[in-house]
Amino acid sequence: MSTDRIYARIGRFTNISNIQGARARFNEQADAIRKNDTLSDKGKCIAIAREYTATREKLAAHRAEFEEGARKERLRVERNTFGPATSDPFELIHHRDAWDRAERLETPEQAAKLYHQAQISGDVGLARAVAHKAVQSARTILKSETKDLWKEVVESHQKDNPAFADRVSEIRDLEPSTESALVDTIVFGLPTPPEFKSYDAAGIADFAKAADRAEEAAADTADEGPGIL
Repeated sequence: MSTDRIYARIGRFTNISNIQGARARFNEQADAIRKNDTLSDKGKCIAIAREYTATREKLAAHRAEFEEGARKERLRVERNTFGPATSDPFELIHHRDAWDRAERLETPEQAAKLYHQAQISGDVGLARAVAHKAVQSARTILKSETKDLWKEVVESHQKDNPAFADRVSEIRDLEPSTESALVDTIVFGLPTPPEFKSYDAAGIADFAKAADRAEEAAADTADEGPGIL
């Protein structure tokens, strides 16, 4: 998947400009901290760790927004593609029964036969259920000959429903992918500052928290005063 396509996909559900802005601001703030001669080396590390942790939290919020948006949109498209044609209670019962029949299919030959029966009877719900079974089987079965036979069932449904291929493609684009690590790096990732080469993100967050606790402890001690002898 190209970088442009990744950004376009994610930009449907969260603000890409805000993500890029957060990363740019962190880099600017980190550079400013490094140039701040009033801070010790340790003080600079603490400040950078705090900024880094806060920025990662913002990016994580954007990622969660993207994942939730993609999940909801995927469910909407799946309902329109494979779900019951109406909300009529009898239709819902029939759809559930058709889904059960389709799930019991073991071979593409059985699927093709049942799909043909659905075509003859005009049973839209059963045709959708068999098409869903065929799509899933064509994706998960490794044996090429069997995979091709399942694809033939998919193609049969596609002929009757011209928008079907585009909807299936959209569903796949919206699914969590094996490219998640690439997405993390390109969009939601934040490079580790050179000051923390041996740390992971959790370690940097712990470093910042430890500094916060030390400052709080020092402030509490100062508030107590010299005490009474």
